[in-house]
Amino acid sequence: MKTEETIMQSVVEQVRSIKEAIAEEHGYDVHAMIASARARQERSGRIIIRSEAGNRTSGWTATADRGESA
Repeated sequence: MKTEETIMQSVVEQVRSIKEAIAEEHGYDVHAMIASARARQERSGRIIIRSEAGNRTSGWTATADRGESA
């Protein structure tokens, strides 16, 4: 029977493997990885919450990915 620690190690290994695959897919270009992640978010059909660009102290804004304001 797997222990909780073994399960956690397995999850961490899977996350690291996925992270490495995404990085390799985008040539380890952080900007390309971010653009890809944002595109996946937009296609997800979920409401996306982002901070205002360049201003971490201004709070958060929510936008619906269908172009509607939340």
